[in-house]
Amino acid sequence: MPIDVVPLWDFNHPEVSEQRFRSALQGAVGDDVLILQTQIARTFGLRKEFAAARDVLKGIEPSISGAGPEARATFELELGRTYASATRAPESQTPESNEQARAAYINALEIAREAHLDGLAICNSSRQRGKVLPITPIRVARTMHRFPVPSAVSLADVPSRNARTAELHADGRRRCAWCEREPLMVTYHDDEWGRPLRDDQHLFELLCLEGAQAGLSWRTILHKREHYRRVFDGFDANRMVRYNDAKKARLLADAGIVRNRLKVAAFISNARAYLDLLAAGRSFDDYLWQFTDGKVIRHRFRTLAEFPVSSPQSDAMSKDLKKKGFKFVGTTICYAFMQASGRIDDHQRGCWVAALQ
Repeated sequence: MPIDVVPLWDFNHPEVSEQRFRSALQGAVGDDVLILQTQIARTFGLRKEFAAARDVLKGIEPSISGAGPEARATFELELGRTYASATRAPESQTPESNEQARAAYINALEIAREAHLDGLAICNSSRQRGKVLPITPIRVARTMHRFPVPSAVSLADVPSRNARTAELHADGRRRCAWCEREPLMVTYHDDEWGRPLRDDQHLFELLCLEGAQAGLSWRTILHKREHYRRVFDGFDANRMVRYNDAKKARLLADAGIVRNRLKVAAFISNARAYLDLLAAGRSFDDYLWQFTDGKVIRHRFRTLAEFPVSSPQSDAMSKDLKKKGFKFVGTTICYAFMQASGRIDDHQRGCWVAALQ
């Protein structure tokens, strides 16, 4: 997995971030070198030193062609951001800069599509409603919406991933398009996703990990899942609630998890809420089934575009979990959790798992 640069960032003090990135470069190899160099360019951009940012990016460019998709997409996003930001300065407003920004954004989108990274984000502001901006192929570009390209990229520029139907794999089986052809994702799709999960501790683990996914992709969390299990004591809530400050500090320094202070704290507070629920004499499994009246809700959507991000059931679950003290349990997270735990079965029409029902 690519380096997680988020803990190194201090967006209020880009010069501090630059020092951190340069320090991290000393032990970096492969694509991590390119990603860190790209972030150094971004620190110059935040200081409005656009010429310096472009110089760093030009120095990286010869090495990008042989890099992995995350490094290439990150580079193109930063290149687009740099040109788009420069156009805000009157002396830099040229049609060439506009077109260079637009071309870089399209390149980033094409890389994301081809490599099945993340997709597109629709800008909802009244001024740019309907325009399309690249979202983070990796999370370092999560503030991309602040840097709109002057001649906006439209959906027509890049084939829509959301139009995809169940896809045929080399083993002759059709699977939901979201799982791609990555072995770990395929195994997860075949053996876990959408299959009713009833073990309380596994349900608690899944709810925590779905919360960790917020703002990221499930692929990222799935690759980190085994490490999460190791450092969080197999998601044993009785042990998690006893974590002291030293343990929390070790977790926040662990590159094998998402080192977000709020998310780590949420795991621990969720453990307390989970134990309180069990102490009331009800299993977590039984509690969760109430939101679908004890039944599996099945959809057979044809394309990814038809998938909802929430439902009345996930709204109700989110509201009740929050009342009970759970964190990172918004309705979108709850809907994804219900899909993953088999309360909702959203395998696409034509998927071989859907045919089992």
